[in-house]
Amino acid sequence: MPGPRGYRVAIVDYDVTANALYQPADLPSGLDGEYQDPFQNVSDERLLSDPRFHAQNVYAIAMRILARFEFALGRRVQWGCEGHQLSILPHAFAEPNAFYSRDDRSLYFESFPSSQGNTRTVFLLSFA
Repeated sequence: MPGPRGYRVAIVDYDVTANALYQPADLPSGLDGEYQDPFQNVSDERLLSDPRFHAQNVYAIAMRILARFEFALGRRVQWGCEGHQLSILPHAFAEPNAFYSRDDRSLYFESFPSSQGNTRTVFLLSFA
């Protein structure tokens, strides 16, 4: 299914402030051996403005952090809520904040306009 999503994490790109559901990132799985990154030769400007890239990047960062914790602990980490899957919303609100909701089984990240005087948006989850 588009998302990206896996057994432990699902990206749901809904912006409450704009009442907008962004187009899911329908990325190739790589299971057929023919994987090619759709963002490989794209300019930084386009990456910063493409919600599909944000979704892919948020998924990759979340899974990398989860894998590191589980490796260090030597066991699977349980979420602080019921269920095996955590939803992550990379563009949840337009304000400088981020939070976890146990009731929603979700992690919310916000974005807001830069204070640098340009038209860029600052995303609370760093893209690395």
